[in-house]
Amino acid sequence: MDGAKDDQGTNVYTGWPWDPGVAAPGWRAWKLGSEQMPAMHQTLTVPSTGAVFMTPPQEVPLNPDFAELAREVADVGGYFDADETFLTTFAQRGGKMVIFQGLADPIFSAEDIARWHDEAERYTGAEFAQLLMVPGMTHCGGGNATFEDFDPLTVLEGWTAGGETPVSMPARAPSMPERTMPICAYPLEALYTGGDVNDAASYTCTAQ
Repeated sequence: MDGAKDDQGTNVYTGWPWDPGVAAPGWRAWKLGSEQMPAMHQTLTVPSTGAVFMTPPQEVPLNPDFAELAREVADVGGYFDADETFLTTFAQRGGKMVIFQGLADPIFSAEDIARWHDEAERYTGAEFAQLLMVPGMTHCGGGNATFEDFDPLTVLEGWTAGGETPVSMPARAPSMPERTMPICAYPLEALYTGGDVNDAASYTCTAQ
């Protein structure tokens, strides 16, 4: 869960949050696989890393030196990575972003996108991006008790139309259709403040 490290113990990628969604079948399929099926990162990610991100195409060793592998993919990765943090022009022109991310995404770490969010706002000097972390959600949806029935486009439209900076987004979980919950803007978390546990009004987004 701490992320890949080089031989000096330095992270070459961020770690992964402990979230209930790590118990979901989709998380295990990507990270661990099963006796019958190897992990998805072995069947998809490792081959694509060698074929797409390393030049010339080459085979990724079974026990890679992660620091060396990071250097090998850096040049080509620059064409694919969506990690630019200097977005001053976008922010100055009134650009807004509403980003949602599953806390149990097994492919792209929620900790990594939180780091990107903090750096982008620090370098840009503006509050132009709201990051909404979805508890229990794996990659783009799914997961245990995931609140994946939500509408970030409406949140973005309200913000760009001159509304206040959104601090939450209402959501429902298919597994709990009777319950609504607020998905809070990072780093805030939903705190139960009393009343009907199935009512989003019973929760407040607050710093934990």
